[in-house]
Amino acid sequence: ASVEVSRATRELCKKYDINLNDDVFIFGYSQGGHATLALQKLIENKHSEEFTIKYSIPMSGPYDLSGVQKERSLGMDEYSASFYIPYILLSYRTLYPNLNTYSVDEMFASPYRSIAEYFNGQYRADQINALLPNIPNKMLNSDFYESVMSNSKHPLSLALAENDLTDWAPSSPIHFYYCGGDKLVSPLNSKIAHQKMSALDGTQVDITEIHPTLDHQECFIPSFVKALQTFISKTVTC
Repeated sequence: ASVEVSRATRELCKKYDINLNDDVFIFGYSQGGHATLALQKLIENKHSEEFTIKYSIPMSGPYDLSGVQKERSLGMDEYSASFYIPYILLSYRTLYPNLNTYSVDEMFASPYRSIAEYFNGQYRADQINALLPNIPNKMLNSDFYESVMSNSKHPLSLALAENDLTDWAPSSPIHFYYCGGDKLVSPLNSKIAHQKMSALDGTQVDITEIHPTLDHQECFIPSFVKALQTFISKTVTC
């Protein structure tokens, strides 16, 4: 979708005689951070002749879904966004047929087997969250949970791994932002992605801790402001 929007933007600017250069800056926060990396990978692999990414800033995103983020979301600690678990499980079932070998009753423990009814667009995330346990793994069937956590070949583990974004070599510069107090998206996502990417030949990958104690929601504004300042400093007037 982002590629299509970029194409449409170019057409619109051309129609109204708005000058553009070829530089593309991309950034995003949280799930948008993951989307930023996914977009960069897509452009560099399939659309490099059409778009040139000058700078990319993924911020506080879950890049290591099958690793540290799975442990953070499904471990034994409390998690403030339990609704993400059924959100991911139910949506992945529509995308990955192998997950359909498990019925909803086999995935979820009682009394959470009716949770799918609340993902109908009529309920806010906080309303769904209020129905769920603070330790998300408590909503899952114990056999399903143990299999997911112990088996890297489990359909859910494989689906999460397919969406990991830590093991590839970007050709355009990347600068990861995160906050050290993030309890929702583990800071290790950024650290692991930075460590793996920067170890590859020809990559330009930096990382900045925006603040040592800010949590996920609190980290957004200072990250957003710093990203804009960075882009402005690297912009060339058309």
